[in-house]
Amino acid sequence: MDSYNETKYKELKKKYAILMKQYQMIQQEYEKVNGELAESNQEKRILQNRINEILGKQSEDN
Repeated sequence: MDSYNETKYKELKKKYAILMKQYQMIQQEYEKVNGELAESNQEKRILQNRINEILGKQSEDN
């Protein structure tokens, strides 16, 4: 490789490494948020089922 191509290659390699780190950070954050969302949705379903049970019992009592 000539000097220009080597310089360009090194620059691109550095940019790629930076972008890969950013991608990995974003991927980790996505996985974290996705897990939290799944937990939140599960809690919501549990609470909704509990509300439905309570409302069902109230309507049976009336």
